[in-house]
Amino acid sequence: LCSSDINDRSYTKRVLSVVRYHETINSPISYFGKLNYYDALNISLVLPLPSNVLPISIAEHFSQEQLHHNLFLLPCNFKQLIDFYLSENQQYLFNNVKTATHLLSYLSNSSSHFSEPEWIKIKNTLSEIKCIPTTHDMKLPKESYLPSHILRSDRPAITLNLLVEKTTDSQQPRNDSNENLVSVYFLKQIGCRMLDIQSIIENDSRKNHESMQMLIENLARERNSMSDADFNALKNTKFLQGTTLKPNRKNKQKYVPHDLHFPFVAEQLRWSQLIILDWHGIDSYSPEYAFLKELGVREAPDLQILLKRIVQEHDNYQRLNKQRKETYKLPIALKFFAKNFQKHYSTFWKTSNIQQPFLPSRFHTKTNDTDIILSAPDKVYKSSNPLCGTLLPDVVQLFEKHLNISLLGITEHPTLTQAFDIVMERKTELLTIESACHTFSYLNGLDGLNQVFVKRLSNIAFIPLEGVSTLMKPSHVFIKQPVPSVDETIDDTSGLIDYVDFGTEANAFLLTVGVLHSPSIQMLAELLVERQETYFSNLTNDVDIDKKLRVYKECLKKLAIASTHTPE
Repeated sequence: LCSSDINDRSYTKRVLSVVRYHETINSPISYFGKLNYYDALNISLVLPLPSNVLPISIAEHFSQEQLHHNLFLLPCNFKQLIDFYLSENQQYLFNNVKTATHLLSYLSNSSSHFSEPEWIKIKNTLSEIKCIPTTHDMKLPKESYLPSHILRSDRPAITLNLLVEKTTDSQQPRNDSNENLVSVYFLKQIGCRMLDIQSIIENDSRKNHESMQMLIENLARERNSMSDADFNALKNTKFLQGTTLKPNRKNKQKYVPHDLHFPFVAEQLRWSQLIILDWHGIDSYSPEYAFLKELGVREAPDLQILLKRIVQEHDNYQRLNKQRKETYKLPIALKFFAKNFQKHYSTFWKTSNIQQPFLPSRFHTKTNDTDIILSAPDKVYKSSNPLCGTLLPDVVQLFEKHLNISLLGITEHPTLTQAFDIVMERKTELLTIESACHTFSYLNGLDGLNQVFVKRLSNIAFIPLEGVSTLMKPSHVFIKQPVPSVDETIDDTSGLIDYVDFGTEANAFLLTVGVLHSPSIQMLAELLVERQETYFSNLTNDVDIDKKLRVYKECLKKLAIASTHTPE
């Protein structure tokens, strides 16, 4: 085929389909008819190739021109081979020392060509396979350690031929052999342990804060050498000395980084029992500070802890102020929260539904500092209202100094739906004969009235009625017109047709949500049937009976007259 001037792809493939080849009697048979590629990367003979790739041992007998133009084969690229070796049915190769050594060397040498998705695929696959040869058999990458003079003998040390970065521009092998080199950088990327963190910490035999500072300085210098597994192990290790502004034996112990705060946090909060890093005066611009911050040492308390601190300060002040009668002072923790909200809490706040009451507020009827309460963000507003708490002016001023208070979900006043929900929660207070006029008047001034809201209220009993212990639905009471109609000149209809009057503003709200001036003919008929028994019950004298009969007859006359016009 290569010596003839044949340029017929189908003919060439037909000829190749009957050719089989193997180097020795024990070598796998290659079927030329399946071939589409040839090995141009000089893959070790120890490793199998995809069935459609011509091995280098055969391909080397042909020129590149012959492979391309006579045999119609393309060079196999590293991406195709990586996909092949990482496929599930080939992962057994990583469990054998010999094949794993060649594979890791190949992947390491090709790593400069990896795209981000390819790196992710390699990391995710190898992290779940015992693919690293060590002094303690094959191990997962996160269980395998770079050889070191401080590495404990019970740690699995990597036995690969390591290519170590000597400088930023050059690399050198750890031994004289250049066979199957694997770069330390590659091993670091797939999760191998660069440092034995536990050994480093255990070698630090002294237990004072000076020793801890030296340890942190050493670890900070090694940060770029750490793999993700190293760093995660350090983040979850109790190795940092903790204390408080007023230290005692109980809190002076070792902590994991995320349980500690930088000392300035406790100082700003004047919180003597907040657990802090035992390194007063640490430079916030130092590499050690940046390293500790990356590990998880906090520049601000957890939000829930800070909110509890606000409550604690408020309660302590209110308890002491019962005797002192001093002007209310905002909790220091609240000031810290406002100042640091954008930097430390805004992201968490957006995804959380904070129900903890922590905002100093008062009801419009209360004026004393001892009446100040803490309200949750969804239960307090900026403007004074008769339904719920209003933020103290000092609180509004504090937040507006640092952020737009609407970021907390706080508005000028509630929507109509929110306000009505609050009313129903506090109906025993807000829906009495005395208080309903103020409540309904306030609701009348709010935005948000729509048909959905009106329909919802039509099924809710929320209107108080004189002499009745239960609340009434909008369809069960009526509001008299300024100029009485013929129906309204009938004697007292209480108990049969009930009228309410809460004043102009309050009545306006009720009229918008379904209360009528008088019942329709259909409603009147239903009321006469539903209320007949109770209307005539408990009558003790003829005068009352005559009076109620007269009212009832007048209603029946109205129905009779209406029926002549609307027979249905």
